[in-house]
Amino acid sequence: MSKKEQNTYRSAREAFDDLAVEEKARFMVEAMMSTVAEGIDRISQAIADGFDSADKGSTEEPGEGEAAARKTNRPAHKRPSKAKNQSKKKQSGASTPDAA
Repeated sequence: MSKKEQNTYRSAREAFDDLAVEEKARFMVEAMMSTVAEGIDRISQAIADGFDSADKGSTEEPGEGEAAARKTNRPAHKRPSKAKNQSKKKQSGASTPDAA
């Protein structure tokens, strides 16, 4: 802390000490609410920045697996392959478009 900051802090602290109990309580509540509001503003800005970054990244051409994963809300490595789906359909007796 610089000398100026130390002097500012000391004078604010002394002014606070001179307040009545009710004024101290009101000051503390106002300071707390101001701090909470500032924190919410910072969090909101961080979230907005994250959405902006994600939006900019989504304009790039994704790979085939990534595009399909986005449509199904699954990671590409967890999507069942087409071959597995077709073998399950054959086992369950479901007709395929080629069999018609």
